[in-house]
Amino acid sequence: MIIIPIMLLSARTGTTSSLGRITIANDGTGTKSRGNYKYRIRGKDDRAIAEGRIEGFPRTRRLAVDLLARVLADARRG
Repeated sequence: MIIIPIMLLSARTGTTSSLGRITIANDGTGTKSRGNYKYRIRGKDDRAIAEGRIEGFPRTRRLAVDLLARVLADARRG
């Protein structure tokens, strides 16, 4: 599972606060070269903002940041 915290670092006070998090999990239905993933984006109150699925991601040729970009694009469409 990949967990991406979303944090705000105040330029004025230097304090950090959590704005939410993104979790991405392999759902176990892909192949060795192509993975299927489910994701959930949660806000600072831990409420789900978006959920979805990425299918056929070329995990042996792409980086985790590419998977994150696909998640964000998919969530934006939904």
